Amino acid sequence: MKKILLIMIGILIFSSLTVQAAGICGRSKQVEQKLGVLLNKSCRDVTNADLLSISKLDLMGLAIKKLRSGDFAGLGNLEILNLENNKLKKLPEDLFAGLSKLKFLSLGHNNISSLKAGLFKGLGQLNTLFLAEMKLKKLAPEIFLGLDKLENLNLRFNSFSQFKSGDFAGIPSLKYLFLEYNGLKDLPLDLFKDLSKLEWLFLSHNSIKQLPAGLFATTKSLVTVRLGVNRLGPAELDKIRKELNEVAPTATVWAEL
Repeated sequence: MKKILLIMIGILIFSSLTVQAAGICGRSKQVEQKLGVLLNKSCRDVTNADLLSISKLDLMGLAIKKLRSGDFAGLGNLEILNLENNKLKKLPEDLFAGLSKLKFLSLGHNNISSLKAGLFKGLGQLNTLFLAEMKLKKLAPEIFLGLDKLENLNLRFNSFSQFKSGDFAGIPSLKYLFLEYNGLKDLPLDLFKDLSKLEWLFLSHNSIKQLPAGLFATTKSLVTVRLGVNRLGPAELDKIRKELNEVAPTATVWAEL
């Protein structure tokens, strides 16, 4: 019995050492390689302390087709993550779990057509979110909920034809919202109701014919609204300027061609 017990203990110790020695081996190829280069270590030699020393991870333009849950595990001090210009089509819902200090995240220039509702959960320090030049048609319910410090949101060059009430809920600190080069035709009256700190709104290069009266009722911090290259006639633009002037007297409406 004692011999069997010793053998079992040995197996457990060996298994523990094997797991510990595995480091970051087994993560998506490009992630594993990039982390190894940053740390100048083989994947088996990377420790938890090593991972915590990384504050920036640039994975731009590496032809990444797929990412796995756990690819960014242990990167608790990461502040900047760039996944631009890859070949991603979808992302695991828990991909960014544990990245509580992340401030900048870019997913732009990928083939992503939808984002899961819980994808950004726990990213309470995020300041900038770049989701431009993808294939997004709609937003999952409450997808931005909890991003209390987000100031910059870029959704340019996607395939949105409309937004729903509540699509921008959960981002009370937002200052810059980029919605140009989509297929927007109209906007819900209460779309910006939670964006009381919004300063710059970019709606150029869409197909908007008119905006609902009262759209800017709660956006008293607006500085600039860009509406060029839409289907807004002179009368509608005058109405928008008048309404905006009542809410934010110093704001400017740009309708450049």
